[in-house]
Amino acid sequence: MTSDPVVVRDDGCGMTEREVRHEYLRIARDRRASKGDRTAEYNRKVKGRKGIGKIAGLMVADRMELATRTHGVETRLVIPTEDLLQSAEDLERLPLSVATVRCAMPATGIRTTPMKQ
Repeated sequence: MTSDPVVVRDDGCGMTEREVRHEYLRIARDRRASKGDRTAEYNRKVKGRKGIGKIAGLMVADRMELATRTHGVETRLVIPTEDLLQSAEDLERLPLSVATVRCAMPATGIRTTPMKQ
């Protein structure tokens, strides 16, 4: 067993702070119903179902960090697994801190990092 982080990266269009709060954190959200089955910027077929990958990462890690960039802004979120397990609330209702900062470069994409402490 290792305590090294598992890093998942993509080169998609990224998410805004609003999308992180109101779309990414919603479990079982049907992205295809609201935005179609293709990505807007690259016309790629949407992958994944119901946030299963996000939940899987949380189950093997002590915390998950999300960093996403779009429109020159990086949005960061940390989800402590223990907070989620101890809460009676769903993930989208947890009082999680979401931080934003201007990016030096207008890079886009998402990086999630499930980590053991």
